Amino acid sequence: MTNDMRRLSIVRLNFSSANQILDSRDVDDQTRQVTLKWSPDVRKKITTIRNKHVHLIKKPALNFYGLNVIRDTDRAEVTGAAEAADAEMKTLDASLGASVIFIPLYVEAEAKGQVYQQVLGAIQGRIYSELLSRLTELAGLEEVPKRSRTALIGLVDRLKRWNVLDDPSIEQTLNEMKLSFQNDVIKPVMQDVQKELDALKSRGAFLELDDEEAA
Repeated sequence: MTNDMRRLSIVRLNFSSANQILDSRDVDDQTRQVTLKWSPDVRKKITTIRNKHVHLIKKPALNFYGLNVIRDTDRAEVTGAAEAADAEMKTLDASLGASVIFIPLYVEAEAKGQVYQQVLGAIQGRIYSELLSRLTELAGLEEVPKRSRTALIGLVDRLKRWNVLDDPSIEQTLNEMKLSFQNDVIKPVMQDVQKELDALKSRGAFLELDDEEAA
């Protein structure tokens, strides 16, 4: 990748499905009979493995219009999670497996670039949505417990992982929020976050997406 491009990758997941079909046949014009390859017990184990490791793979990733985007520096962590999933799958059956594919995402280094702005909007939207969910729970309390405030500060630190562009404006925003939470300022921040999120949605910079089912 050239020096003037951000080193990002799209992660594609390839995990064996619990609902592989062994056979299917038409019973009549409205009915199809399907025979699944795996027993209920094996299907449950496959699903458990998928859910656990897909969560670990997506943990450092930014959801960018349904795509999981990571820094290249997170490749080792993601690859390790996929390899662990593959090993667990193969304890059930040698034909089962898990892997990931990395597809380079070329993002202009300059903040004025179109792709840069799209990724930036996705980052901001994810961060604001996550914060708003937590802040809404706390805003109705007369006094926020110290434990909840500490957890909120920890959340801000974790959200910095989604700043895959290392954009200074996002870093500054999160640092300012952290300082506000340390000073027990909750509701005004929630109102500001809601305004920012509404503004992103109004100009189409952030789309709310349902969590996609694991591949």
